Amino acid sequence: MCRCNICGPVSRNEADFDVSIGREDRLLRVCRWCEQDLTLFGVRLNQVGKLPWHALEKHRVLRIVNRVNRNISEAFGRTIIEKRGKKWAFTDFGVEIWGKTEEDQEEFAVGIKRNLPGELE
Repeated sequence: MCRCNICGPVSRNEADFDVSIGREDRLLRVCRWCEQDLTLFGVRLNQVGKLPWHALEKHRVLRIVNRVNRNISEAFGRTIIEKRGKKWAFTDFGVEIWGKTEEDQEEFAVGIKRNLPGELE
């Protein structure tokens, strides 16, 4: 898949639609949010065609999981997702913090930092 021609360089959104605009029939590949914005702004779209959808490849899922685990382990010191067999699953820590608000997570992180062995208070 390719990125959206309008917001892709900033947001890295994947293109969902082929859209032709104006008298010259300029063809743009846009994401669903940009397509909605264009219609809300009153831009006349000549033709809108949906691009074929592709499933995530294994390496993309692995990169996403590794990025999430790295960010969570830097913040909390524990990973949130692990591989079990051929599938991915939440760890006990992930299940414990799932659905908590940001304030609850900050309180939880402070509690973990207080209980770390070898730390002086």
